[in-house]
Amino acid sequence: MDELIMKFGLLDPVKRQEILDFLDFLLNKQKKERVGTFKSYKEQILQVACLSSLKIQNTSNGLMG
Repeated sequence: MDELIMKFGLLDPVKRQEILDFLDFLLNKQKKERVGTFKSYKEQILQVACLSSLKIQNTSNGLMG
């Protein structure tokens, strides 16, 4: 981390701003990935078929229907 701070200090103000913009980009990307992960997880849960107790009982007895 010290090396990063030292190198950042050697940059001119324009290049420092580019680094800060890039870090903002990465943080936004990371945030969207987390949201996307939750959203896809929720979609997967909603796609699970709901079975009635009769269907479950039939399935466990080897009957289809």
